[in-house]
Amino acid sequence: MRLSCSAILLLSCHGLQETAGFQLGRPYYRHYHQKVHRRLLASVMEDTLIEEEQMTRYIAEINRFQDLAVSTYEQQHKELNNIAAALESIRTGEPITDWEETVIPVATPTRQENGWTQPRAETRAPAWPPVAQQPVYEPPPPPPPVTAIPPPPPPPTISAVPPPPPPPPVSAVPPPVPPPPLQVDSTTIPTAMADLTGVTFQLEELEDRESCSTELTLETDNTVTLGDTDGPLFSQATGTWSVYHSKEEEEQEELLFDMSITRTFDAGQKSTDMGEFTFSVDRMYLGDVTKVGDRLAVTGTIHLVDELLGDEKIGFFNMIDNREESDEDKQFLYGRRVQTG
Repeated sequence: MRLSCSAILLLSCHGLQETAGFQLGRPYYRHYHQKVHRRLLASVMEDTLIEEEQMTRYIAEINRFQDLAVSTYEQQHKELNNIAAALESIRTGEPITDWEETVIPVATPTRQENGWTQPRAETRAPAWPPVAQQPVYEPPPPPPPVTAIPPPPPPPTISAVPPPPPPPPVSAVPPPVPPPPLQVDSTTIPTAMADLTGVTFQLEELEDRESCSTELTLETDNTVTLGDTDGPLFSQATGTWSVYHSKEEEEQEELLFDMSITRTFDAGQKSTDMGEFTFSVDRMYLGDVTKVGDRLAVTGTIHLVDELLGDEKIGFFNMIDNREESDEDKQFLYGRRVQTG
């Protein structure tokens, strides 16, 4: 509950007027009125709010003043000064510095003890102790300073680990020894690599049950030129070829054929999200060269080159000389196709 100072002032004026006017008379009341209410004038003008606890203390002072029975003018004057100081302390919240001690004798009834009457005089202290006599809160002493904990010693320095000795120098790998010169039987296989150079073949491929035929020429610089095809149309094709001699366990000499071809295809459309793009297909052809009469032929397998999985056989191929086939050549080549297919 909060009351304004103006409400407290009206209450105090009414109570003090009755008490002071009755006990002390009008002259002393005017003196008290001027002293007390002059101090409260600022609070009245500002209409400061007073807490319920302060209001209770204020009313208690007024009630105590009304109950005072003083014997002399001096004692009552001190009480009035104390009341004024208490009200001022309530308003400002500061401790009372001019509190005056008063001892007020109070007449009390006698008591009958053992047939005689013993008067009793009691001394009553003020009902509400002044603020100055109340114990003042003192903050606890500061804690003793905490000694700083010394920092931990730095870790011991770790000696630098010597670098590992350099690896021994790797001796240069000697270049591969070139294969021995071809010694070919002219009755079964070509007598030299020149027999294949510049020859145009018909390359027939069988891969994933799909077959196609492409015109192919083995150039003198060991490159491959692709011509017309009835398979997927490519935009660009490059390749290389070579032959080498091998000897099997039965001491039968053969001329082996090795060829790699890379085809580039165009795909996609500009109007689609993917647009146009290109991709390449690499194939490796491994086979052996044979000759029937004056005709050359190469038969073997097609391999997919994969860096992770390695080479994988995925089909078969035949390379047939484009010159007119004789009946003997047709019979031989047909047998080779059936055998490899």
